[in-house]
Amino acid sequence: MKLKKIASLALAGIMAVSMLTACGDGAGSDGTTNDSSSEVVTSGTSSTFYNELTKAARNAIKSAADDADLDAALAQAVKDYVSESEMQQIANQIISGNKYVAVNEYVSVGGANTVAVKVADKVDADLEIVNTLGSASGNLNDKNMTAIDVYRSYFGVSDQLILDDAASDLSSYIAALPTVSTDGKYEYSYVVSTSIASKTFEVAGTSVTVKYLAVQVDRTATKV
Repeated sequence: MKLKKIASLALAGIMAVSMLTACGDGAGSDGTTNDSSSEVVTSGTSSTFYNELTKAARNAIKSAADDADLDAALAQAVKDYVSESEMQQIANQIISGNKYVAVNEYVSVGGANTVAVKVADKVDADLEIVNTLGSASGNLNDKNMTAIDVYRSYFGVSDQLILDDAASDLSSYIAALPTVSTDGKYEYSYVVSTSIASKTFEVAGTSVTVKYLAVQVDRTATKV
């Protein structure tokens, strides 16, 4: 799933550079990065995300709860697998005035994306909420399940904005999650958790930040 929002950006030389963020995930030769960057983890965002969902999605989820394991998993993945070399490429584009930085884009990243894969591994979750917990999960009627989507920001935004946009992106899918198994023997309840982690590099005197949001949905199956 992909969600794009175009933001107007007045670039006055390099003055706006410290406000820009870009995404990248990669690793050094040993699979991790070794740099002087700084990381910031924001917990306590689950209720904010929940409140930004549509009414139908809130009715499907019913509750939100912060998850320390999700916080730790996202923080570690961002620390280890977001590389300075990728930030250098973004900084060069910013300095050259590439208009690409005016695009505010969120991508629900899965598959080969390192950060998403590592978070999923750590919290024992599957990637992609809709494909894991949607109707395709009917052959797993009696199973408790966990799924995540991981978003990354390409442009300097607040935590509130990335939560708003991810909630908008996911609401229709969450609202359609099944409440009962296909065989009618189990009822499903869901809890949503979110976490945000960002990493800032100083590249050629320019501050470059990448921000990730993990959205986790836990499903509990209860025999009727």
